[in-house]
Amino acid sequence: MKVRLKHVDSDDSKLFYNARSLEITPGSKAIKTPIRALSNGDLRAKAQVPSDITLSSPIAGFHRQLSSPEVTKFLTENAFPSSFIDELENASQKMQHSDIILPCLQPAHTAINDVLTSYDKKIEFLRKIYRIQQEAKMKIFCIPWLDFTPDQYKKVVDNLSKDNEDEMVFYINSAVDPDPLRRTINCLTPLIETEKIHFLGILYNPVRDALNSYDALWEILSEQKVAILLADIERANMQLKNLSASHVNEFILGDIFLPKVYARAKPNRGKVDLFTKFKVFNKNNLTVDCIGNYNGESWKDMMSEDIVDPAIQYKIDHYLEAKDDPDRLSILKYISKVHEFTVSSKEFNKSRDFITREESDVYLEEKPVLKSVLRSEKGIQKKLIK
Repeated sequence: MKVRLKHVDSDDSKLFYNARSLEITPGSKAIKTPIRALSNGDLRAKAQVPSDITLSSPIAGFHRQLSSPEVTKFLTENAFPSSFIDELENASQKMQHSDIILPCLQPAHTAINDVLTSYDKKIEFLRKIYRIQQEAKMKIFCIPWLDFTPDQYKKVVDNLSKDNEDEMVFYINSAVDPDPLRRTINCLTPLIETEKIHFLGILYNPVRDALNSYDALWEILSEQKVAILLADIERANMQLKNLSASHVNEFILGDIFLPKVYARAKPNRGKVDLFTKFKVFNKNNLTVDCIGNYNGESWKDMMSEDIVDPAIQYKIDHYLEAKDDPDRLSILKYISKVHEFTVSSKEFNKSRDFITREESDVYLEEKPVLKSVLRSEKGIQKKLIK
């Protein structure tokens, strides 16, 4: 595995937001970033869509957030770890055509606070989460963020990396304040510089909630030959004009973008407002907005143009049937997720070309909503936004 830094779209001034591109070579073929990972949520949506359309990406990501009850079962029962191994094996099988599979097996913040209340409990969980990944024959191992102190984290990193040739992706929470964040990342610096690790997971938080930490992360990592996996990303940021959070963060921090995968929800059997609950990704302005905010039925034309498939087209044309039918609405939502992955992936290909030419400013001129949002955020790149 090799990670090469190809381009940093920046200048000599000290900037907060930037963009960069890498080449990741797991074998004979190089993978270029920025890139959207194919998630287990995308594949789950595809399985529910009546179409032969395929979803593919050279990088896939398995995202699983563990609740407090699940973490408790994980530590105290046999059945839950066993089913978790099955889940990982099934996901790996479905993602077998991707060159890289990156797991994000992350306890929820409440689970860390309520269940993993001591250093020993955290170590026990870490040991068991590593073991189930071994049992599932994962090629890359997730080391989740468990809110260790920097000193504790150093001990964990040293123990895991000693005489261990496994490929690991360590996760760090971007919400950690800058000083302990720097000390935590310093624990990983020797592994990055010796190319013992090739991926670093950063748990997403909205930029305005972690301004100084994103600043510190960019300062530390911008020139490092390690692929930054931004994981647990919300679909859209309502505070930022419903922009796709993945596309916003492309110009903040990240090389690989893995959206949050939510637990499967039961359909609401009551009457729902189709025009506020059904959301569609717009490649022109990079928003994920409810169809009620589109100009008439322009969203239909856009989806039909982006995905040419008779079965999907039929569902889109007859979308009003979902107004009083939760099951049909669920299908529409799955179609929307498939559409978003397909179109968003193409958009990353497009923006990547601008970044590699160090012409991000030209790309942002084509995306005025994104440009205005970046301008409004503290510490915006003066080179890109003028």
